[in-house]
Formats: sequence, C-alpha cells, structure tokens
Amino acid sequence: MKSKTVLFLLVAFLIIGASMPSYSQNSNDSNKIELPPGEWSFSYPSISRLGLVDAPTKIVSTTANGKNYGTITKIGLVNLSPKTITAVKFQWYLFREESPEKIVVKGETPIIGAGEFKPNETREIEYPIVSFGKIYQPLVKNGKLEGQFVIEVAVNEILFDDGSKWTREQ
Repeated sequence: MKSKTVLFLLVAFLIIGASMPSYSQNSNDSNKIELPPGEWSFSYPSISRLGLVDAPTKIVSTTANGKNYGTITKIGLVNLSPKTITAVKFQWYLFREESPEKIVVKGETPIIGAGEFKPNETREIEYPIVSFGKIYQPLVKNGKLEGQFVIEVAVNEILFDDGSKWTREQ
C-alpha cells in the first residue's frame, strides 16, 4: 500500500512539474493565475497527515488537475455508514511538508450533492475543491516560493437521506 502511495505521489509530481512551463508570467490573459518562481512542489495525499479521524466515510483517493493550477477536482470516498449519504462538505488544509501542525491556509467547500450514496459503496465526488494556484500566496517570501507543501482534504459534514447530519468536531 505504501509503495502505491509513493508511486502515486511521484506520478503527481511529474505531471504537475511537466505542466508548469505552460504557466507563463508574460501571458496577456488577465484571468490567468501566475505560479511563483522558486524550488517548490506540492502533494495532496488521501491519507491524513494531520491525524484527522475518518468520518462515516473514508477518503480513498484524491485527484488533481495539473493543467488547472493544481486544482483538486475529485475525491474518492467509501460510505462506511449504515445510512445513505445525499451530500458532503469538505474542508481543506495547506501546510508545509515538514510541519503539518502549522496550517497556513484552510477553507471549505459548500455542501456538494452526492446522489444516493449507499452504504459500503465507493464513489468519486467531482468538484473543484481547492486550487494550489489560488492559495499559495501566504507562503511566498521575497517573491519566491520555496519548499514542499501539502494540501489535505477531509470530510467535514455529511447529510443523510433520513434528514440527519454528521459534522466533524473541530
């Protein structure tokens, strides 16, 4: 399992690294996000580095789009609850690889519909959770970004088909 995670992260770094030259600072497109110069990388593991206990769901995969400024676009979940899930809300955290206890930036999504997500079912929730290209600014020092960064996503709230709700204790 550990070798699969390492391989996944390596492939993710290669995809993101290969796509970075396409982000030109000389672009005339005013809507483009400019990624900073410097020696940096980021990862988005599905296993919690923050020690967050799984919700009544378990995150089994996290997918990002390197061509869209490192936007996490899909979360794979398993419904561990005996109830059918109808919607989820995610929270995300950005921190330096070497110090996960120091959250630099965090945020959350709105409630996202999940259809009828039955018990023991595995499902991918597709939604632009967070974009590294939109949140890295607090990490820039002297005009450069340096280091290895992690974006972690956690399930923060779940709505069930019986009208009940689960919320992560903060």
